[in-house]
Amino acid sequence: MELTFKNTYTPKDKKIAILCLKQGEKKDGIFFYAHDLIEILSKDNNLTIVSNHLFFNTLSESIKNSTEFLKLPHISNRITKWLFLIIFLPFIISKKGQFDEIIFCTEDLPLLSTKFFRKVLFPKTKINLVVHDLAEYFISRYSPFKDLFRRIMVKRYIKFCDFVITVSQKTKSDLIELKFKNENNILLFYNQIKLPEVNLKESLFDFPYVLYVAGFDFPSKNHIGLINLFNSFGEKQFPYRLVLVGNADIKSKNLDNIKNKITELGLGNDIKILTNISKDQLDCLYQHCEFTVFPSLYEGFGRPIVESIHFGKKVYSSDVGVFKEVSSHPLVFPLDKLRGLK
Repeated sequence: MELTFKNTYTPKDKKIAILCLKQGEKKDGIFFYAHDLIEILSKDNNLTIVSNHLFFNTLSESIKNSTEFLKLPHISNRITKWLFLIIFLPFIISKKGQFDEIIFCTEDLPLLSTKFFRKVLFPKTKINLVVHDLAEYFISRYSPFKDLFRRIMVKRYIKFCDFVITVSQKTKSDLIELKFKNENNILLFYNQIKLPEVNLKESLFDFPYVLYVAGFDFPSKNHIGLINLFNSFGEKQFPYRLVLVGNADIKSKNLDNIKNKITELGLGNDIKILTNISKDQLDCLYQHCEFTVFPSLYEGFGRPIVESIHFGKKVYSSDVGVFKEVSSHPLVFPLDKLRGLK
């Protein structure tokens, strides 16, 4: 049973600038989504990619050769960086000519959030904003200050843009529920997930394991809750180890908390943590796991849910992201069913 997601954002023969202000080498959700968006839109449109060289260099040679590139300078000072984005970058982009659309690949509109730049530099351009999720409106995700800042600014950005491009029916429903955007101005563009071309044969481990793929930087990914659930299982009742895989910042406090919890419960031999692994390694982990779990407290899309299905693996997931859209699939189960495996 194949998964099919119908995009409602399907521009053709347009001149489009895609701004990837937060993407770099870190292979997280916004990284893969920007890749997907660029790959699909480049087939039928004239694209200009605005990003740093680290992200642009991760694109395929065919896309790099068929698109224009506007390189963002590396600016370490935060104030200087924002001044550049707000004041100078709009003029730099406008020199590329008049665009039909400008797409911001994250919930971020600093350089066009004033009427002056919009009316003077881009009077005929549609401004589209990708909204991956609205987690800070429903749960505590960052620090209290950052959650408050994002609640204020993201709402403003959504109100300012012409169209919101979102990643799932769940996020679309959240936008409508919060009354941030009229339904007619919300478009869908899903993550494009493909199976690897080459099957890797050897497993990274010599024991049966259950896989959870999620970034380690946010408590909302609920690693601690999963570890507590795993600890409640007896070895004879649940004969699998747990492998946690994801990206992590160098100074991730949440990752430290996860490691401390594993040590506290004496599960160092039963739970393995892998950070910042390659795509080939991740594919291999999917291929050889017994099944996957996805206990996140909030998601806009939830890419590992769909990846699990593509690899033919059962996934036990919380009701987040695309879960409702794929819940009828025979490989998808609610997380509560995991307790029945004990």
